[in-house]
Amino acid sequence: MNRSAQKIFVWVSGTWLILAATLCWQMSPAGTFFVAILWLAGLWLLSLLNIAALAKTLSTVLQLAGDELTNPEKRAGAAIRTFYWGLVKLVCLSFFGFVLMNADSAPGIGLVLGLGTLAIVPLAGG
Repeated sequence: MNRSAQKIFVWVSGTWLILAATLCWQMSPAGTFFVAILWLAGLWLLSLLNIAALAKTLSTVLQLAGDELTNPEKRAGAAIRTFYWGLVKLVCLSFFGFVLMNADSAPGIGLVLGLGTLAIVPLAGG
């Protein structure tokens, strides 16, 4: 990612966190807003790592598929980076599955808004 894309990603994701935390605070039942905001923050962080890993994986795959990398050493490094970021993406998806299977006592608003990061941030330009 270039610098301007990183700035937009940080700005959009930060704005979403503030908006979602405000919604959690307003829409949570009395006494549960702190737990809802904690769930929101955890899922927000995991979602951002997931989106960043996807972006890194796709950028290195496109470099490998294109003619940008002709040096064999650079192609090997790009292949290793692709594998690494793909593995990070897979681990994020595993954590999402684990969280959703074991989130019986989690506030619904925190879960919905935290997972909403996966849709809102990319759609808003991040």
